[in-house]
Amino acid sequence: MYKFYYPQKDAWISESSGSSNFGHDQILEIGREYNIDNDLTGVSRALVYFDMSTIAKDVATSGPMGLSSDTKYFLKMYSSEATALSDTYTLKANAVSQSWVEGTGKFIDKPAVTNGVS
Repeated sequence: MYKFYYPQKDAWISESSGSSNFGHDQILEIGREYNIDNDLTGVSRALVYFDMSTIAKDVATSGPMGLSSDTKYFLKMYSSEATALSDTYTLKANAVSQSWVEGTGKFIDKPAVTNGVS
């Protein structure tokens, strides 16, 4: 059986973009950021929020639609407009230590939007 959980909010943040907010972009950008001289300038990260109470309730539910404690979960992500990709990548997932607001910014905003997570 497959069951899909969709995030309630998402955004991406960038070390090299300061307090800019990218909560309304259609694509979550993750990766290393380089300048024109190929020097590492920072990292961009995705923030994705799932309602864990819904997932916990499903795990606790018995019956044919209930999930067991050994159920496997997968986060599917896809690349967009990528070139020269490696065969393998390692992504790390960590819990965020405080609540956050998605915000309304996009990468192309001029001036940069700063409401929400940054």
